[in-house]
Amino acid sequence: MSILKKKYSKECPHEIGIFLGVPLEDVESFIKHKGKNYLICGYWKVYHGLEKSIDTFEAYNQAKNKVIKLVSKGCLDGLLAS
Repeated sequence: MSILKKKYSKECPHEIGIFLGVPLEDVESFIKHKGKNYLICGYWKVYHGLEKSIDTFEAYNQAKNKVIKLVSKGCLDGLLAS
């Protein structure tokens, strides 16, 4: 963990994506291709598993929209129940 902390002090290391749930293959390909030649870009740059990533992005968008709607209504208790 100290290596990650040291790298993070200068810039956000690409490997942090692994901790955030980005598929390992996409993190490795991002590093290999220097952020270029991806299939799509959403919450991360996708190099493999296009359809699964699109489904994940849609699920993230639905969750984000639900949170925004609940917060705008002042329904913070609804966040804990979901």
